[in-house]
Amino acid sequence: MTVFFNKKISDYCGSEKKINIFSTVVLLVSSLLILNSCVEDPTDLGIGLLPETDFFNVYQIDTLSFECYNISYGHINTSQPENSFLGTGYDPYFGSTSAEFVTQLRLSSSEYQDFTCIIDSVALYLMVENVSGSANGPHYLSFYEIADDINRDSTYYSDSEVAHTGLAVTRILLPRLTENYSTLVRLSIPNSFGEYLVREPKNLTNYPDSGKLSFIDFFKGLHFKLESPNEDAFLTFSIDPPEIALDYSNYFVIYLTDTVNNALGQLKFVLDATNENARFNIFHHDMSVAEKTIEHLDDGVPDTMAYINRWGSVVTKIQLTGLEALKNNPEFDNISVTKARLTFPGYFDEQTYTVEKSPGRLLLKYYNIDGTSEYVQDYKEVSASFYHGALSGNEETYVFNIPTFVQAYLDDDTGSILPELEITIPQNSRNSVILKANNSIVPPVLELSYVK
Repeated sequence: MTVFFNKKISDYCGSEKKINIFSTVVLLVSSLLILNSCVEDPTDLGIGLLPETDFFNVYQIDTLSFECYNISYGHINTSQPENSFLGTGYDPYFGSTSAEFVTQLRLSSSEYQDFTCIIDSVALYLMVENVSGSANGPHYLSFYEIADDINRDSTYYSDSEVAHTGLAVTRILLPRLTENYSTLVRLSIPNSFGEYLVREPKNLTNYPDSGKLSFIDFFKGLHFKLESPNEDAFLTFSIDPPEIALDYSNYFVIYLTDTVNNALGQLKFVLDATNENARFNIFHHDMSVAEKTIEHLDDGVPDTMAYINRWGSVVTKIQLTGLEALKNNPEFDNISVTKARLTFPGYFDEQTYTVEKSPGRLLLKYYNIDGTSEYVQDYKEVSASFYHGALSGNEETYVFNIPTFVQAYLDDDTGSILPELEITIPQNSRNSVILKANNSIVPPVLELSYVK
């Protein structure tokens, strides 16, 4: 039994193959007729078979044209990140990046009892999840009270401006850290900061009533920064709510005594509170110090490489020119997409960029006509496993399954969905990525299958 192909060359998007499924059915039925030729009335065989018009043809487009452009950016959504970052890092392609974060503080107990007490000492506990760069230091931590409310339902970006009240605690020396390992650090904080937090005892509560504010409304939050004068270091924190209630790792604690030095307990002001705090990351970029030059950046010229910086200083946008031509061609009205697969080969210099250091998964966003962007429907609405987006270590490529997005674009009669994608890196990844693009020796490919 064989399958034949009618080959047809498309003049705008590569080769197209037509697979005639009906011919396969005819051959199968013919074989059955021969095998059953001894039946008394063979003309009864095959009655009820559907006519050819009830069968469909699957079409394949091997290469659907698209172009990639590198754009300097620095404006990514960093709201409620899985990880918060402090410090400075360097990349030979992207230059220098410094990281800061902003977060609320939340009182751990339900209400502070207003009695005469004395602050014995104040400490800050921080769980440093990872250190990349120099762990030796010195590294100095500073934090500043923010002037404006932040909340979990708002969107904050990597280039957000933050106003301060004037309260600051600066240049607290961190202990020696261990590179690529987690470390719990305890820092002594001036008592004056604790006195400032408890200066309005009536507002030290999580349950405001008439004449009171909850503490989170009374004290807006803190802006954290790190200074490393000798060598760069990037510190990673997780101030997500803990898996076990009240099992905090990042918090201020105020130790209290009475007037005769008897311990009266403690107050905790928590960064990784069970009732999740609003928070976001801030990044500053200096590409002028990069050793290597990105040949085509912001000039509208397709480069042979696609550069995607983990911290958002450079992004790659994909113009789906072939898909746009498909949509505008009446011959392709009302097609049903069965497969759409985008494959990008990775670039590895075996120094800064290796398979082992590369992000395990990349994400794709599409753009709406109003300028907003969303993750493609295959990742957001179908499933992350179907979407894939992962690095294939053997083939050293990233593969994206996007038939749901392609179908949505083709079916969109309002023009609200643009034929434009952006490659992004998940917030919990620690590394940037470079992909082969456009007219590279091994170019990326967009494959499409559909039925009419």
